[in-house]
Amino acid sequence: MKKCQKCGAVQSDDRSTCIDCGALLGHSLTEEESALADAELHDRLTGMAERAEDFYVPLRDRIMGILCIVGVIAAVVLLIFCGMDHNEILGDIPDGVTVTRGDGAYISISGDAVTEYHFPSAKLRTLEMAQGMALLGLVLLLVAGVMLLFPKLMWQLGTLRYRLFHGWDTTPSDFALICRKVVTYILFAFGMVCIAYALWLYLPTVF
Repeated sequence: MKKCQKCGAVQSDDRSTCIDCGALLGHSLTEEESALADAELHDRLTGMAERAEDFYVPLRDRIMGILCIVGVIAAVVLLIFCGMDHNEILGDIPDGVTVTRGDGAYISISGDAVTEYHFPSAKLRTLEMAQGMALLGLVLLLVAGVMLLFPKLMWQLGTLRYRLFHGWDTTPSDFALICRKVVTYILFAFGMVCIAYALWLYLPTVF
């Protein structure tokens, strides 16, 4: 490739004059200069695409969207395992034992027989908390993932009533786009924290 020293346009080696300004072209670019010119052109085209399309999805958002999918799968797995352990605890309660929430021993008297049963209420509460955090993380990451990967669809759905019933122009402003990005990233961050906290709660109940 050759680069015009006058206007900076990059063009084919076959040309002797600049296609943009008509100035004479010098020597061909070195490999390093060609790589730098390619990188500059890529950045320029990416910026043009982002400006031309309000809901352009950059690589960063795609990666975060994939992480949301992974987080949702992890949340579903956590909910399944927490539910199984929760039901196992409740299923192990002996017949004739009436359990109320709390710590310590629970006594059931049937005739002259006295049954003492230590109910693992602390473990049960931990599992229930882990379930709640996993469910919250699942919802947050599900919403964040859809907003990251399909921002235009979400905007159209959110503004549908304004277009149908009021005939308003719902083209987003720069401020609205920035706010949506901030909200999406906050949902993503909180969702990931919820999943990590649920996992942190659940693992000690297993080992």
